[in-house]
Amino acid sequence: MHDVMDHFSGEVYPVVRCTRCALLYLSEAPSERDIHRHYENFAGANMHSPPNALFRMLREVAFAREYGGLIKQIGSNRTVVELGTGDGSLARYLVGRGCRVAACDVFPASQWAHADIPYHAADLNNMSPDVLEGRDAVLMRHVLEHVHHPARLIDDFRKCGVAYVHLLVPNAASPFVGLFGNDWCSWDPPRHLQFFEPHTLDRLLDAHGYRLESVTDHGIDELVVSLFRRRMSEWQRTKSPAEHSPEQALWFKLLQPKGVLCTVSAALSSPFVSSVLSRLYVRR
Repeated sequence: MHDVMDHFSGEVYPVVRCTRCALLYLSEAPSERDIHRHYENFAGANMHSPPNALFRMLREVAFAREYGGLIKQIGSNRTVVELGTGDGSLARYLVGRGCRVAACDVFPASQWAHADIPYHAADLNNMSPDVLEGRDAVLMRHVLEHVHHPARLIDDFRKCGVAYVHLLVPNAASPFVGLFGNDWCSWDPPRHLQFFEPHTLDRLLDAHGYRLESVTDHGIDELVVSLFRRRMSEWQRTKSPAEHSPEQALWFKLLQPKGVLCTVSAALSSPFVSSVLSRLYVRR
């Protein structure tokens, strides 16, 4: 067990390993009712903020790598739901490839910017069957680590007849975990509640009726965002928020996620490390 700090609030949370399934998870996490306040900061706003042009271009390349095999396997004219859609960029990409797409997230429908793509406002911890029934595939990109009860959600997929599940999550076995320790970017407590390694992710899906079909693990930026997290944590420890100093504000701007340095680091990292687990599972 070790402790990790929320670099926005300064709160500290223990990370423990389940003795039964070996999954790393955040102990003493905020409840489902209280978690929302931890997104009322830059981290939450950044999930929906528009990225720079280079980021958008590289994201299109990443989508092709991550989902090209899925589209070929299930066929383009299939029904897909993206859970945790964020700004809707992946849903838009899939529509452009001929898929029939619905999107789902926690924010109200009034904030959804893609009128031609059906949208459902729903709590992923208490998923309505209406969102899942009749879907050929479920996609979750950087989302499952935010869910309080991932096993229950995967079981909901099976019960609703979902044939394919594609998951992309941070890899807690990344070499950058050893390099940065508690400052590794994807600890990010308490927004990240689960920390998956290849064997624990595969074991979770297998336990709920899904076998591993294909793997497209790859690298994204961990260097710049880990440095961002380290600087923010240092400011929390010294009680000097970023906006209180021009120097700190400059570091904040340079190292922030979706910034230019982060984008360049992601492009350079992609072929060489497995920062994220990108995996397609098929119902048995």
